[in-house]
Amino acid sequence: MKSLDKFQSIKYSDSKHFLHFNWALVVSLLLLVLFNLTTISCSDNSTGTDPAVDPQPQPQPQPDPPPAAEVAVVEISPRHGWLLTGDTVQMEVVLRDANGWALTGREIIFESSDNDLAEISESGLLEVKDIGDVTITVSSEGKENTATFSLKPGGGLRVPELAVVDSLITDMIERYDLPGAAVGITRNERLVLLRGYGYADRDAGEIMTADHRFRIASLSKPVAAVAILELADRGLLDLDQPVFELLNHLQPLPGAIPDSRLDDILVKHLIQHTGGWDRDVSGDWTWTPHVRTIATDLNIPGPPNQEEIIRWSMGRQLNYDPGSKYAYSNLGYVLLARIVENVTGQTFEDFVRNEILIPAGAERMVIGNTFFEDRLEGEVRYHDTPTMLSVYPGRGQVEAAYGGFSLPMRDGQGGWVSSPADYLRFLHAVDGRPNRHDVVGSSVPEWITTRPTGPAFDGTTTWYTGFSVRSQSGDYFWSHSGGLPGTRTIVIHRPDGVSYVIFLNASGSGNIASEVSQILGAPLNSIPASEWPNHDLFNHHP
Repeated sequence: MKSLDKFQSIKYSDSKHFLHFNWALVVSLLLLVLFNLTTISCSDNSTGTDPAVDPQPQPQPQPDPPPAAEVAVVEISPRHGWLLTGDTVQMEVVLRDANGWALTGREIIFESSDNDLAEISESGLLEVKDIGDVTITVSSEGKENTATFSLKPGGGLRVPELAVVDSLITDMIERYDLPGAAVGITRNERLVLLRGYGYADRDAGEIMTADHRFRIASLSKPVAAVAILELADRGLLDLDQPVFELLNHLQPLPGAIPDSRLDDILVKHLIQHTGGWDRDVSGDWTWTPHVRTIATDLNIPGPPNQEEIIRWSMGRQLNYDPGSKYAYSNLGYVLLARIVENVTGQTFEDFVRNEILIPAGAERMVIGNTFFEDRLEGEVRYHDTPTMLSVYPGRGQVEAAYGGFSLPMRDGQGGWVSSPADYLRFLHAVDGRPNRHDVVGSSVPEWITTRPTGPAFDGTTTWYTGFSVRSQSGDYFWSHSGGLPGTRTIVIHRPDGVSYVIFLNASGSGNIASEVSQILGAPLNSIPASEWPNHDLFNHHP
């Protein structure tokens, strides 16, 4: 039993030594592992940071940069077109490499083929100096491109969005061999383009500007109509009132037998061209040679004045019952001007200017003069008119535009002189639209756009209330054209907010202004609303 106890005691003692030995071994092994890890860390991480916690990639050597791409293509805009004297154009340039990538930071050189015609700055700003053809060369790093421009006489701010107008008008001038033209375009009653093209006086080499004035011929008729409508709005006359009740101081010439239907002519009939006179039947009594006949009958040496023409015409028979038919009549608008004078006690010109034109800002609109030497300041010369015997004694053969007729005598029907900007000011001061203040009563545009009742306009799509008017797109399209020896004019007022005038200082062939208007209409229709310019040039032109 003792021996067994002794054996057990020995076993127990050996076991204790064994366990002590094993723990010592484990601790030694752990210390060795920690030592090795620390050594590895120090060799892999110079900062002493554990790479498993905060890895820091080592910088890799970079290859040499590729050589800079070379310029392969020089793109420029615009490349060609019409420019007018005084125009400035910023040339836009894009440089590209062989793969089509745009390049920056490269030197660009601009050169003009003729600095007397057009200069170009180091930054690519082109300025037109004179008339001719010029080539602009743009180069960079041995590559180049060119733009060619035809430089024409003219003036006014260039509007890139409406460059199509420049092309159309310049082409028209060359095609018809016209001396010049002026164009004004508004959108939503803002003046977005005002340009002169060609020559105001071709013989003198005077270049057309945007502010030159023209005889506007029958564009004068809307002015007279608006004056009458404004008087009606103020209660100073009634549009259904007999004309010769208002002009009862005018009597037929002695011995004349008046047409009884004169008493049936109402004020509105004169505005609507339904007064009873048809110039295609009996002739235009306000025009040569009828003016000569009237002067002879009155035994006066020079052209008769307006009242003398009216008194002579009162002794002639009407061509139809008043109000029953439309027939364009200059005489009717001579009568309207006299009504304005009789009702207001002012001259026709003074009333219109003081009450309508000057408040509208159209201060340079006036009744014009007959003779070349009496041209107004800034008025064009009228070209290509035939030679005829003057209506003024002692002047012999004259250019028809300068003495073949009396311009002041035509006041209400065709005597006004205006710039394009001023006529558009007048238009937008009477049209009832919201963007510019109207200077007339609200009944004026309402009456213009109201279709007349009665047989004269039954079954027609167009009526005449100072302007030629027709319904279109839920609104109204207004227009009028005019012509005298040496001038053609037209105004268009569209429902889409676009309006324009075209004035020419030559007669041209046919109704050239209307033809140009039709040509111009389609390109203007194609311009999206977002691409129309937003500026207003009214404040920059007298």
